[in-house]
Amino acid sequence: MINLVSAATSVPKNVFKTTELVGSLMHKLSPELINTISGLGVDQRYSALENYPDFLCGKPKNATSSTTELAVAATRRCIHEWGGDPNRIGLLIAATNTPDQMLPCLASEIMGRTHGLLSRSLRTVGMQAQGCSVLLKSIEVAQWYLAANPGQLAIVVMAEVHTPFAAPLLRDEYCGYREILKMRKDRRLDVDQFEQQRARRRGLQILDDMRLDAGIADQPEHVARRAARGIVIDDDIDRHTGSISR
Repeated sequence: MINLVSAATSVPKNVFKTTELVGSLMHKLSPELINTISGLGVDQRYSALENYPDFLCGKPKNATSSTTELAVAATRRCIHEWGGDPNRIGLLIAATNTPDQMLPCLASEIMGRTHGLLSRSLRTVGMQAQGCSVLLKSIEVAQWYLAANPGQLAIVVMAEVHTPFAAPLLRDEYCGYREILKMRKDRRLDVDQFEQQRARRRGLQILDDMRLDAGIADQPEHVARRAARGIVIDDDIDRHTGSISR
């Protein structure tokens, strides 16, 4: 059994109302798509892009934060809100699917930017491009470390954002699934052309995934993640609440 001692979050400063995003694309989105987006229950969205609505309309992206910056901010805030001795932290696990670069990894970047806060003898584990399950994997690694090192703590940092990787909406019109299905049934949509476009988009997505996994995108293309989260955990179930069970 391990316990959650502290948790903190860092998000980009750029906040956009869903109504603002939909409004900027109103001329491109079909009524069904507008209703679908507006009905998701998300009132506002954080973005690493200062000009996210304009970017979606085809303008060059302007990023104002990076994965590393968000991760470091979350780490510092987490330790500050905890208020304990950082020297008790013996392990740093940093996980992301959208790193700034392949090397140095996010864990090394956090260590480099928290000089004087985290011990230089701290063990680090970098977990990148491991999908949605990486949080559970990180907790398992922390659990193994804490079981082998009683009295020590582990800090887990998750950093993620996707808006810089979103494709701008350059076509004249975007429709919902039911609208596309109806157009196909009414033969108002060229099926062969539709399948060719879908295959091309799938090919571009595979290429983007390969670039993301390899971490080889240029800095302007590969900056800033949607949110970074840091948590400090230990194995003392008597002193802390909010336990995470094995």
